[in-house]
Amino acid sequence: MIRLFTEEECTATARMGLTHSPSVFDEAREFYKYNETMRNDYIRVINGKDNNTMYYLHWETNYGNFHPEMVYINEFWDYTMDDPGMDFELIERGSVFLIEEFNEYSLFIARLIRSYFPDKFIFFLDKKASFFFEESDCLHILSSYAEFYNKYKFFIRKTIIRINSDKEFYFDSKIMVEKRYSTNHIMTSIFWSANRIRFGDLHPDKTFYLIKNKLGMEGLVDMIKFALFRADMAKHKKGRLIPVVDQGGPGDANQFDGGSGENVWTMFFEQLTDIPIDEVYRSKNVILAQERQLYFNPYVLERFYFADWAELFRKYLRFNKPTMEFIRKLEDEITPENPGRILGVVGRGTDYNSSLVEGFLGTPLTGEMILEKTEGLVKEHGFDTVFLATEDAHVFDVFMNSSLKDKIYFVPQNRIDYADENNNDKFLVDIYAQRERDSKFETLKYLTILYILSKCNALAATVSCGAYLFAEAFNNHKYEFCIAYADTNQK
Repeated sequence: MIRLFTEEECTATARMGLTHSPSVFDEAREFYKYNETMRNDYIRVINGKDNNTMYYLHWETNYGNFHPEMVYINEFWDYTMDDPGMDFELIERGSVFLIEEFNEYSLFIARLIRSYFPDKFIFFLDKKASFFFEESDCLHILSSYAEFYNKYKFFIRKTIIRINSDKEFYFDSKIMVEKRYSTNHIMTSIFWSANRIRFGDLHPDKTFYLIKNKLGMEGLVDMIKFALFRADMAKHKKGRLIPVVDQGGPGDANQFDGGSGENVWTMFFEQLTDIPIDEVYRSKNVILAQERQLYFNPYVLERFYFADWAELFRKYLRFNKPTMEFIRKLEDEITPENPGRILGVVGRGTDYNSSLVEGFLGTPLTGEMILEKTEGLVKEHGFDTVFLATEDAHVFDVFMNSSLKDKIYFVPQNRIDYADENNNDKFLVDIYAQRERDSKFETLKYLTILYILSKCNALAATVSCGAYLFAEAFNNHKYEFCIAYADTNQK
Protein backbone atom coordinates (compact mmCIF):
# COMPACT_ATOMS: atom_id res chain seq x y z
CA MET A 1 0.00 0.00 0.00
CA ILE A 2 1.26 3.48 -0.87
CA ARG A 3 0.60 6.17 1.70
CA LEU A 4 0.60 9.94 1.16
CA PHE A 5 2.57 12.29 3.42
CA THR A 6 2.61 16.07 3.53
CA GLU A 7 5.88 18.01 3.56
CA GLU A 8 5.48 18.50 7.30
CA GLU A 9 5.04 14.75 7.88
CA CYS A 10 7.97 13.61 5.72
CA THR A 11 11.46 13.97 7.18
CA ALA A 12 13.25 11.66 4.71
CA THR A 13 15.01 12.63 1.51
CA ALA A 14 13.34 11.51 -1.72
CA ARG A 15 15.52 10.06 -4.51
CA MET A 16 12.64 9.81 -6.99
CA GLY A 17 10.23 12.41 -8.31
CA LEU A 18 6.87 12.36 -10.08
CA THR A 19 4.46 15.01 -11.28
CA HIS A 20 1.01 15.18 -9.72
CA SER A 21 -1.69 13.67 -11.90
CA PRO A 22 -4.78 11.47 -11.46
CA SER A 23 -2.58 8.43 -12.21
CA VAL A 24 0.36 9.27 -9.95
CA PHE A 25 -0.39 6.38 -7.56
CA ASP A 26 -0.34 3.96 -10.51
CA GLU A 27 3.03 5.37 -11.61
CA ALA A 28 4.39 5.05 -8.07
CA ARG A 29 3.13 1.48 -7.73
CA GLU A 30 4.81 0.56 -11.03
CA PHE A 31 8.07 2.09 -9.79
CA TYR A 32 8.01 0.24 -6.48
CA LYS A 33 7.00 -3.03 -8.14
CA TYR A 34 10.04 -3.12 -10.42
CA ASN A 35 12.55 -1.44 -8.08
CA GLU A 36 12.48 -3.68 -5.04
CA THR A 37 15.67 -2.22 -3.55
CA MET A 38 14.07 1.24 -3.47
CA ARG A 39 10.83 0.33 -1.72
CA ASN A 40 11.96 2.10 1.43
CA ASP A 41 12.47 5.35 -0.50
CA TYR A 42 10.01 8.21 -0.62
CA ILE A 43 8.77 9.70 -3.89
CA ARG A 44 8.49 13.49 -4.10
CA VAL A 45 5.44 14.63 -6.04
CA ILE A 46 5.51 18.11 -7.56
CA ASN A 47 2.95 20.45 -9.03
CA GLY A 48 3.41 20.48 -12.81
CA LYS A 49 2.82 24.23 -13.01
CA ASP A 50 5.59 25.57 -10.78
CA ASN A 51 7.47 22.39 -9.72
CA ASN A 52 6.74 23.00 -6.05
CA THR A 53 6.44 19.98 -3.77
CA MET A 54 2.84 18.96 -3.11
CA TYR A 55 3.32 15.78 -1.08
CA TYR A 56 5.36 12.58 -0.74
CA LEU A 57 4.45 8.95 -1.46
CA HIS A 58 5.85 5.93 0.36
CA TRP A 59 5.22 2.20 -0.14
CA GLU A 60 4.61 -0.10 2.84
CA THR A 61 4.12 -3.85 2.86
CA ASN A 62 0.63 -5.11 3.68
CA TYR A 63 2.07 -7.55 6.21
CA GLY A 64 1.32 -6.34 9.71
CA ASN A 65 1.44 -8.79 12.60
CA PHE A 66 1.70 -11.83 10.30
CA HIS A 67 4.99 -13.35 9.24
CA PRO A 68 5.16 -13.99 5.46
CA GLU A 69 5.96 -17.66 6.09
CA MET A 70 2.80 -18.10 8.15
CA VAL A 71 0.21 -16.53 5.86
CA TYR A 72 0.06 -15.04 2.39
CA ILE A 73 -1.23 -11.48 2.08
CA ASN A 74 -1.67 -9.84 -1.30
CA GLU A 75 0.39 -6.72 -2.06
CA PHE A 76 -1.97 -5.86 -4.97
CA TRP A 77 0.71 -4.92 -7.47
CA ASP A 78 -1.60 -5.30 -10.46
CA TYR A 79 -5.20 -4.13 -10.53
CA THR A 80 -7.37 -1.80 -12.59
CA MET A 81 -10.88 -0.38 -12.52
CA ASP A 82 -12.04 -2.80 -15.20
CA ASP A 83 -10.49 -6.08 -14.01
CA PRO A 84 -12.70 -9.03 -14.96
CA GLY A 85 -14.07 -10.99 -12.03
CA MET A 86 -14.35 -8.12 -9.57
CA ASP A 87 -16.83 -8.82 -6.77
CA PHE A 88 -18.92 -5.90 -5.50
CA GLU A 89 -21.01 -7.75 -2.90
CA LEU A 90 -19.38 -6.05 0.10
CA ILE A 91 -19.59 -2.63 -1.54
CA GLU A 92 -23.26 -3.24 -2.37
CA ARG A 93 -24.04 -3.80 1.32
CA GLY A 94 -23.28 -0.18 2.22
CA SER A 95 -25.01 3.11 1.49
CA VAL A 96 -22.48 5.38 3.20
CA PHE A 97 -18.70 4.90 3.33
CA LEU A 98 -16.62 6.60 6.02
CA ILE A 99 -12.97 6.43 4.93
CA GLU A 100 -10.54 7.37 7.69
CA GLU A 101 -7.27 7.67 5.75
CA PHE A 102 -6.49 8.78 2.22
CA ASN A 103 -4.00 6.47 0.48
CA GLU A 104 -3.57 4.32 -2.63
CA TYR A 105 -6.30 1.82 -1.75
CA SER A 106 -8.86 4.28 -0.40
CA LEU A 107 -8.39 6.38 -3.56
CA PHE A 108 -9.13 3.32 -5.70
CA ILE A 109 -12.10 2.26 -3.56
CA ALA A 110 -13.62 5.74 -3.74
CA ARG A 111 -13.13 5.91 -7.50
CA LEU A 112 -14.67 2.47 -7.92
CA ILE A 113 -17.72 3.42 -5.85
CA ARG A 114 -18.18 6.63 -7.83
CA SER A 115 -17.86 4.76 -11.11
CA TYR A 116 -20.08 1.74 -10.41
CA PHE A 117 -22.35 3.07 -7.62
CA PRO A 118 -22.68 6.82 -8.15
CA ASP A 119 -25.66 7.09 -5.76
CA LYS A 120 -23.67 5.89 -2.73
CA PHE A 121 -22.16 8.47 -0.34
CA ILE A 122 -18.46 8.78 0.45
CA PHE A 123 -17.02 10.72 3.37
CA PHE A 124 -13.25 11.08 3.62
CA LEU A 125 -12.17 11.92 7.17
CA ASP A 126 -8.79 13.01 5.83
CA LYS A 127 -8.19 16.38 4.16
CA LYS A 128 -5.49 14.83 1.97
CA ALA A 129 -8.28 13.53 -0.26
CA SER A 130 -8.61 17.10 -1.59
CA PHE A 131 -5.44 16.50 -3.66
CA PHE A 132 -7.51 14.17 -5.85
CA PHE A 133 -11.21 14.92 -5.29
CA GLU A 134 -13.51 17.89 -5.31
CA GLU A 135 -16.51 17.75 -3.05
CA SER A 136 -19.91 16.96 -4.54
CA ASP A 137 -23.37 15.89 -3.38
CA CYS A 138 -22.11 12.31 -2.90
CA LEU A 139 -18.51 12.94 -1.82
CA HIS A 140 -17.44 15.04 1.14
CA ILE A 141 -14.03 15.69 2.66
CA LEU A 142 -14.09 16.20 6.42
CA SER A 143 -11.60 16.34 9.27
CA SER A 144 -13.22 14.12 11.91
CA TYR A 145 -16.12 11.92 12.99
CA ALA A 146 -17.36 14.90 15.01
CA GLU A 147 -17.71 16.96 11.84
CA PHE A 148 -19.57 14.10 10.17
CA TYR A 149 -21.96 13.84 13.12
CA ASN A 150 -22.57 17.57 13.44
CA LYS A 151 -23.11 18.22 9.73
CA TYR A 152 -24.45 14.95 8.36
CA LYS A 153 -25.92 12.99 11.27
CA PHE A 154 -29.05 12.19 9.22
CA PHE A 155 -26.83 9.68 7.37
CA ILE A 156 -26.46 7.64 10.57
CA ARG A 157 -29.79 5.94 9.87
CA LYS A 158 -28.32 4.49 6.66
CA THR A 159 -26.05 1.44 6.37
CA ILE A 160 -22.54 2.72 7.05
CA ILE A 161 -19.31 0.93 6.19
CA ARG A 162 -16.27 2.29 8.03
CA ILE A 163 -12.90 1.83 6.35
CA ASN A 164 -9.56 2.24 8.09
CA SER A 165 -6.09 1.36 6.84
CA ASP A 166 -4.96 -0.87 9.68
CA LYS A 167 -2.59 -3.61 8.51
CA GLU A 168 -2.73 -5.53 11.76
CA PHE A 169 -5.14 -8.45 11.89
CA TYR A 170 -7.17 -9.26 14.97
CA PHE A 171 -9.56 -12.16 15.55
CA ASP A 172 -12.64 -10.07 16.20
CA SER A 173 -16.07 -11.06 14.90
CA LYS A 174 -17.49 -7.65 15.79
CA ILE A 175 -15.90 -6.03 12.74
CA MET A 176 -18.14 -8.14 10.51
CA VAL A 177 -21.31 -7.11 12.34
CA GLU A 178 -20.35 -3.48 12.81
CA LYS A 179 -19.02 -3.22 9.24
CA ARG A 180 -15.60 -1.93 10.29
CA TYR A 181 -13.16 -2.98 7.62
CA SER A 182 -9.61 -2.17 6.61
CA THR A 183 -8.65 -1.22 3.07
CA ASN A 184 -7.08 -4.72 2.87
CA HIS A 185 -10.49 -6.23 3.61
CA ILE A 186 -12.18 -4.15 0.92
CA MET A 187 -9.48 -4.76 -1.72
CA THR A 188 -9.56 -8.50 -1.03
CA SER A 189 -13.36 -8.56 -1.21
CA ILE A 190 -13.17 -6.98 -4.67
CA PHE A 191 -10.32 -9.00 -6.16
CA TRP A 192 -10.56 -12.46 -4.54
CA SER A 193 -11.96 -13.88 -7.81
CA ALA A 194 -9.96 -11.79 -10.28
CA ASN A 195 -7.23 -14.37 -10.96
CA ARG A 196 -8.93 -16.12 -13.90
CA ILE A 197 -7.11 -18.65 -16.03
CA ARG A 198 -8.00 -20.43 -19.25
CA PHE A 199 -6.27 -23.81 -19.18
CA GLY A 200 -8.10 -25.21 -22.22
CA ASP A 201 -11.54 -25.48 -23.76
CA LEU A 202 -13.30 -28.08 -21.61
CA HIS A 203 -16.55 -27.31 -19.75
CA PRO A 204 -17.20 -23.85 -21.26
CA ASP A 205 -20.51 -23.70 -19.39
CA LYS A 206 -18.87 -24.13 -15.96
CA THR A 207 -16.61 -21.98 -13.79
CA PHE A 208 -14.29 -23.75 -11.36
CA TYR A 209 -12.87 -22.24 -8.20
CA LEU A 210 -9.50 -23.93 -7.78
CA ILE A 211 -8.44 -23.90 -4.12
CA LYS A 212 -4.74 -24.39 -4.71
CA ASN A 213 -2.00 -23.25 -2.41
CA LYS A 214 1.12 -24.44 -0.69
CA LEU A 215 0.53 -25.51 2.89
CA GLY A 216 3.90 -24.82 4.49
CA MET A 217 3.42 -24.64 8.25
CA GLU A 218 -0.34 -25.10 8.06
CA GLY A 219 -1.81 -27.80 10.26
CA LEU A 220 -4.25 -30.43 9.05
CA VAL A 221 -7.35 -28.90 10.63
CA ASP A 222 -6.42 -25.43 9.35
CA MET A 223 -6.07 -26.91 5.87
CA ILE A 224 -9.50 -28.55 6.16
CA LYS A 225 -11.43 -25.64 7.60
CA PHE A 226 -10.04 -22.96 5.28
CA ALA A 227 -10.62 -25.16 2.24
CA LEU A 228 -14.22 -25.66 3.36
CA PHE A 229 -14.72 -21.96 4.09
CA ARG A 230 -13.59 -21.09 0.57
CA ALA A 231 -15.62 -23.92 -0.95
CA ASP A 232 -18.76 -22.72 0.79
CA MET A 233 -18.05 -19.12 -0.23
CA ALA A 234 -17.71 -20.20 -3.88
CA LYS A 235 -20.90 -22.25 -3.75
CA HIS A 236 -22.92 -19.26 -2.58
CA LYS A 237 -21.49 -16.70 -5.00
CA LYS A 238 -23.22 -15.57 -8.16
CA GLY A 239 -22.39 -17.82 -11.09
CA ARG A 240 -22.55 -21.09 -9.13
CA LEU A 241 -18.81 -21.66 -8.91
CA ILE A 242 -17.63 -25.26 -8.58
CA PRO A 243 -14.99 -25.61 -5.83
CA VAL A 244 -12.04 -27.95 -6.44
CA VAL A 245 -9.21 -28.56 -3.95
CA ASP A 246 -5.56 -29.09 -4.92
CA GLN A 247 -3.45 -28.50 -1.81
CA GLY A 248 0.32 -28.77 -1.51
CA GLY A 249 2.42 -29.45 -4.59
CA PRO A 250 6.07 -29.78 -5.63
CA GLY A 251 8.43 -27.81 -3.41
CA ASP A 252 5.91 -27.39 -0.61
CA ALA A 253 7.59 -28.35 2.66
CA ASN A 254 4.39 -29.45 4.39
CA GLN A 255 4.00 -32.13 7.06
CA PHE A 256 1.66 -34.45 5.14
CA ASP A 257 2.95 -35.63 1.75
CA GLY A 258 6.55 -36.51 2.64
CA GLY A 259 7.82 -34.36 -0.22
CA SER A 260 5.89 -36.28 -2.88
CA GLY A 261 4.13 -33.17 -4.18
CA GLU A 262 0.78 -34.99 -4.19
CA ASN A 263 -2.53 -33.25 -3.77
CA VAL A 264 -2.78 -33.49 0.02
CA TRP A 265 -6.56 -33.17 -0.05
CA THR A 266 -7.21 -36.26 -2.15
CA MET A 267 -4.61 -38.25 -0.21
CA PHE A 268 -7.20 -38.37 2.58
CA PHE A 269 -10.54 -36.92 1.38
CA GLU A 270 -12.94 -37.13 -1.52
CA GLN A 271 -12.76 -34.32 -4.06
CA LEU A 272 -15.56 -31.75 -3.80
CA THR A 273 -16.79 -32.38 -7.36
CA ASP A 274 -17.30 -35.43 -9.53
CA ILE A 275 -15.42 -33.75 -12.38
CA PRO A 276 -11.85 -35.14 -12.49
CA ILE A 277 -9.19 -32.64 -11.54
CA ASP A 278 -7.24 -33.30 -14.74
CA GLU A 279 -10.30 -32.00 -16.62
CA VAL A 280 -10.33 -28.88 -14.44
CA TYR A 281 -6.75 -28.23 -15.57
CA ARG A 282 -8.00 -28.39 -19.18
CA SER A 283 -11.07 -26.21 -18.66
CA LYS A 284 -11.95 -22.83 -20.08
CA ASN A 285 -13.08 -20.98 -16.95
CA VAL A 286 -10.98 -21.40 -13.80
CA ILE A 287 -10.59 -18.97 -10.92
CA LEU A 288 -7.39 -19.58 -8.99
CA ALA A 289 -7.76 -18.99 -5.26
CA GLN A 290 -5.42 -16.26 -4.10
CA GLU A 291 -2.94 -18.41 -2.19
CA ARG A 292 -3.71 -18.21 1.54
CA GLN A 293 -5.30 -14.77 1.22
CA LEU A 294 -7.76 -15.69 3.92
CA TYR A 295 -7.47 -13.45 6.91
CA PHE A 296 -8.52 -10.33 4.98
CA ASN A 297 -11.23 -12.00 2.87
CA PRO A 298 -14.51 -10.90 4.51
CA TYR A 299 -16.49 -13.71 2.91
CA VAL A 300 -14.12 -16.32 4.37
CA LEU A 301 -14.07 -14.55 7.73
CA GLU A 302 -17.86 -14.57 7.88
CA ARG A 303 -17.76 -18.35 7.69
CA PHE A 304 -14.89 -18.54 10.17
CA TYR A 305 -16.84 -16.57 12.76
CA PHE A 306 -20.48 -17.37 12.09
CA ALA A 307 -20.89 -20.60 10.09
CA ASP A 308 -21.95 -23.81 11.76
CA TRP A 309 -18.76 -25.81 11.23
CA ALA A 310 -20.67 -29.05 11.77
CA GLU A 311 -22.91 -28.17 8.83
CA LEU A 312 -19.92 -27.41 6.61
CA PHE A 313 -18.30 -30.72 7.55
CA ARG A 314 -21.54 -32.59 6.74
CA LYS A 315 -21.88 -30.86 3.37
CA TYR A 316 -18.32 -31.13 2.10
CA LEU A 317 -15.98 -33.41 4.06
CA ARG A 318 -15.78 -37.08 3.12
CA PHE A 319 -12.92 -39.44 3.97
CA ASN A 320 -11.82 -41.36 0.90
CA LYS A 321 -12.11 -45.16 0.93
CA PRO A 322 -8.45 -45.98 1.85
CA THR A 323 -8.53 -43.44 4.69
CA MET A 324 -11.80 -44.80 6.07
CA GLU A 325 -10.48 -48.37 5.91
CA PHE A 326 -7.32 -47.33 7.80
CA ILE A 327 -9.34 -45.51 10.46
CA ARG A 328 -11.71 -48.38 11.11
CA LYS A 329 -8.92 -50.95 11.29
CA LEU A 330 -6.86 -48.91 13.76
CA GLU A 331 -9.93 -48.02 15.81
CA ASP A 332 -10.82 -51.71 16.15
CA GLU A 333 -7.25 -52.55 17.22
CA ILE A 334 -7.01 -50.04 20.06
CA THR A 335 -10.57 -49.77 21.40
CA PRO A 336 -11.18 -51.85 24.53
CA GLU A 337 -14.00 -54.36 24.53
CA ASN A 338 -17.17 -52.77 25.90
CA PRO A 339 -15.66 -49.29 26.47
CA GLY A 340 -18.92 -47.91 27.86
CA ARG A 341 -19.24 -44.15 28.12
CA ILE A 342 -16.09 -42.47 26.85
CA LEU A 343 -14.57 -39.11 27.75
CA GLY A 344 -12.33 -37.78 24.98
CA VAL A 345 -9.39 -35.72 26.26
CA VAL A 346 -7.26 -33.54 23.99
CA GLY A 347 -3.95 -32.87 25.73
CA ARG A 348 -2.59 -30.30 23.27
CA GLY A 349 0.75 -28.99 24.42
CA THR A 350 4.16 -28.68 22.68
CA ASP A 351 4.25 -25.58 20.44
CA TYR A 352 1.10 -24.06 21.96
CA ASN A 353 3.52 -23.23 24.78
CA SER A 354 5.98 -21.55 22.41
CA SER A 355 6.93 -17.91 22.80
CA LEU A 356 6.36 -17.65 19.04
CA VAL A 357 2.57 -17.82 19.51
CA GLU A 358 2.33 -16.01 22.83
CA GLY A 359 -0.64 -13.64 22.79
CA PHE A 360 -1.97 -15.22 19.59
CA LEU A 361 -3.01 -18.67 20.76
CA GLY A 362 -4.32 -19.59 24.18
CA THR A 363 -1.89 -21.09 26.69
CA PRO A 364 -2.94 -24.70 27.34
CA LEU A 365 -3.35 -26.28 30.75
CA THR A 366 -0.35 -28.26 31.93
CA GLY A 367 -0.45 -32.05 32.03
CA GLU A 368 -1.06 -32.01 35.76
CA MET A 369 -3.89 -29.48 35.41
CA ILE A 370 -5.76 -31.32 32.65
CA LEU A 371 -5.36 -34.59 34.59
CA GLU A 372 -7.01 -32.99 37.62
CA LYS A 373 -9.86 -31.74 35.44
CA THR A 374 -10.24 -35.17 33.83
CA GLU A 375 -10.33 -36.98 37.17
CA GLY A 376 -13.08 -34.62 38.28
CA LEU A 377 -15.14 -35.16 35.11
CA VAL A 378 -14.80 -38.96 35.30
CA LYS A 379 -15.95 -38.95 38.90
CA GLU A 380 -18.77 -36.45 38.40
CA HIS A 381 -20.21 -37.96 35.19
CA GLY A 382 -19.31 -41.62 35.63
CA PHE A 383 -17.28 -42.20 32.48
CA ASP A 384 -16.03 -45.75 32.01
CA THR A 385 -13.03 -45.01 29.78
CA VAL A 386 -10.87 -42.10 28.65
CA PHE A 387 -9.59 -41.73 25.11
CA LEU A 388 -6.40 -39.67 25.39
CA ALA A 389 -5.23 -37.67 22.39
CA THR A 390 -1.91 -35.90 22.88
CA GLU A 391 1.29 -35.32 20.96
CA ASP A 392 3.01 -34.12 24.14
CA ALA A 393 5.16 -36.75 25.89
CA HIS A 394 4.88 -35.03 29.25
CA VAL A 395 1.06 -34.92 29.17
CA PHE A 396 1.00 -38.58 28.13
CA ASP A 397 3.34 -39.62 30.97
CA VAL A 398 1.29 -37.69 33.54
CA PHE A 399 -1.88 -39.57 32.54
CA MET A 400 -0.24 -43.00 32.27
CA ASN A 401 1.17 -42.67 35.78
CA SER A 402 -2.13 -41.59 37.30
CA SER A 403 -5.04 -43.36 38.95
CA LEU A 404 -6.82 -43.29 35.56
CA LYS A 405 -4.19 -45.36 33.75
CA ASP A 406 -6.37 -48.49 33.58
CA LYS A 407 -9.24 -46.54 32.02
CA ILE A 408 -7.14 -44.93 29.28
CA TYR A 409 -6.74 -45.99 25.66
CA PHE A 410 -4.91 -44.14 22.88
CA VAL A 411 -3.40 -44.29 19.41
CA PRO A 412 0.34 -45.13 19.51
CA GLN A 413 2.37 -42.09 18.38
CA ASN A 414 5.90 -40.75 18.38
CA ARG A 415 5.22 -38.18 21.06
CA ILE A 416 7.38 -35.11 21.56
CA ASP A 417 9.34 -34.10 24.64
CA TYR A 418 8.99 -30.35 24.34
CA ALA A 419 11.42 -29.76 27.19
CA ASP A 420 14.20 -31.31 25.11
CA GLU A 421 16.59 -28.60 23.90
CA ASN A 422 16.22 -29.87 20.32
CA ASN A 423 12.46 -29.25 20.44
CA ASN A 424 11.86 -26.44 22.88
CA ASP A 425 10.20 -23.29 21.51
CA LYS A 426 9.95 -24.71 17.99
CA PHE A 427 6.88 -25.24 15.83
CA LEU A 428 5.74 -28.83 15.40
CA VAL A 429 6.36 -28.68 11.66
CA ASP A 430 10.02 -27.80 12.34
CA ILE A 431 10.36 -30.58 14.90
CA TYR A 432 8.90 -33.06 12.41
CA ALA A 433 11.38 -31.86 9.79
CA GLN A 434 14.20 -32.95 12.12
CA ARG A 435 12.89 -36.51 12.27
CA GLU A 436 12.61 -39.49 10.00
CA ARG A 437 8.86 -40.04 9.74
CA ASP A 438 6.28 -41.50 7.41
CA SER A 439 4.22 -38.33 6.92
CA LYS A 440 1.21 -39.98 5.31
CA PHE A 441 1.08 -42.77 7.90
CA GLU A 442 1.31 -40.28 10.78
CA THR A 443 -1.44 -38.14 9.23
CA LEU A 444 -3.68 -41.19 8.89
CA LYS A 445 -3.13 -41.92 12.57
CA TYR A 446 -3.98 -38.31 13.43
CA LEU A 447 -7.19 -38.54 11.40
CA THR A 448 -8.03 -41.72 13.33
CA ILE A 449 -7.55 -39.81 16.57
CA LEU A 450 -9.87 -37.05 15.37
CA TYR A 451 -12.48 -39.58 14.26
CA ILE A 452 -12.42 -41.44 17.60
CA LEU A 453 -12.63 -38.15 19.52
CA SER A 454 -15.73 -37.25 17.53
CA LYS A 455 -17.42 -40.49 18.62
CA CYS A 456 -16.81 -40.02 22.34
CA ASN A 457 -19.67 -39.12 24.65
CA ALA A 458 -18.03 -35.90 25.83
CA LEU A 459 -14.89 -33.88 25.13
CA ALA A 460 -12.40 -31.92 27.22
CA ALA A 461 -9.25 -30.15 26.03
CA THR A 462 -6.31 -28.23 27.42
CA VAL A 463 -6.98 -25.51 24.84
CA SER A 464 -9.26 -24.79 21.88
CA CYS A 465 -6.96 -26.29 19.24
CA GLY A 466 -7.45 -27.91 15.84
CA ALA A 467 -8.22 -31.38 17.21
CA TYR A 468 -10.85 -29.98 19.57
CA LEU A 469 -12.50 -27.89 16.84
CA PHE A 470 -12.52 -30.77 14.34
CA ALA A 471 -13.96 -33.27 16.82
CA GLU A 472 -16.64 -30.81 17.96
CA ALA A 473 -17.73 -30.17 14.34
CA PHE A 474 -17.53 -33.80 13.19
CA ASN A 475 -19.55 -34.86 16.25
CA ASN A 476 -22.41 -32.73 14.91
CA HIS A 477 -23.47 -31.26 18.29
CA LYS A 478 -24.09 -34.65 19.92
CA TYR A 479 -21.63 -34.41 22.84
CA GLU A 480 -23.03 -34.41 26.35
CA PHE A 481 -20.64 -31.51 26.85
CA CYS A 482 -17.39 -30.19 25.37
CA ILE A 483 -14.97 -27.98 27.25
CA ALA A 484 -11.80 -26.19 26.14
CA TYR A 485 -10.25 -24.99 29.37
CA ALA A 486 -7.92 -22.38 27.86
CA ASP A 487 -10.06 -20.84 25.14
CA THR A 488 -8.20 -19.18 22.28
CA ASN A 489 -9.09 -16.36 19.95
CA GLN A 490 -10.31 -18.93 17.46
CA LYS A 491 -14.02 -19.62 16.92
